[in-house]
Amino acid sequence: MHKLDVLLGNAARRLRVGSGRQQCMHRHGVSPLEAARRLCVDQSNLFMALQKGQIPTIRRNGRTLLSHGALREYQARKHLRGTYRY
Repeated sequence: MHKLDVLLGNAARRLRVGSGRQQCMHRHGVSPLEAARRLCVDQSNLFMALQKGQIPTIRRNGRTLLSHGALREYQARKHLRGTYRY
């Protein structure tokens, strides 16, 4: 085995930190707590947006998850609304 193969293998292993459950959630979406952190909003504001239907959710194994695409769309709408001038 080449030294480069060993180094690349170690780098790939470092990228796969966390349990399988965390990786699975990352693939399908994030929890409301993590979504609030990523959007830099209070949890209460995020839950109000969820109740109003502004951000679609996914149910996986009894958990509420928000897709990465839904978070990006909500963030873009929020940004456009905040920069619009009359």
